[in-house]
Amino acid sequence: AVQIDYSRDAGFSWQPVTNLPATNLYCTWRTTNYIGSPLALWRLYSPTATDAVDRVFNVRPYKLYVNDQDPLGDMYCSVPGDPSFTGISSNEPALELQAVFKNFDMDYGDTVYLDTGYYQLSSNILIASKHSGSTSGYVRLIGITNAAAGGSLIDRNSSGRNTRCLHMDGVDYFLVSGLTFTGGEYAVEIESAEQC
Repeated sequence: AVQIDYSRDAGFSWQPVTNLPATNLYCTWRTTNYIGSPLALWRLYSPTATDAVDRVFNVRPYKLYVNDQDPLGDMYCSVPGDPSFTGISSNEPALELQAVFKNFDMDYGDTVYLDTGYYQLSSNILIASKHSGSTSGYVRLIGITNAAAGGSLIDRNSSGRNTRCLHMDGVDYFLVSGLTFTGGEYAVEIESAEQC
């Protein structure tokens, strides 16, 4: 028999998809039962050999996570954010929102969860066309509205010219909810964008 495994973290951990007789030449896989990832891998495993695909691929939709380093009031993430984490799971949240938008293209159905915390920015967060949804659905950036726990606060930490917390340029079908903004010449700038 051959076991087919799926990794959503570029091979760090694996979960079984199915077991097949060695005589099967193909397998149908319904990805709706698995959490999506931009760092997906397949591998075939048997008692005599193991082999994985050579390059990561996408399984949609993504759920990406960002957390500060204070666990107080967290609702989405099980651990604090870390600069070495990619953000592809709630137990490996990215530390900075900028990193998620810099490192990953997005598509409809993808969601970025920004947990409870204070996020101080040194530059504008650019949300561009590569982060667009479509008529099939939106990309979402969702914070925490729990004011008692502090909510999700983004601070641009500057009031200088052309400073923004979010700069949405050329992005379509993108929704933002549950965030509080402070600092910056403007909290959010939207240009050349539709359905935002």
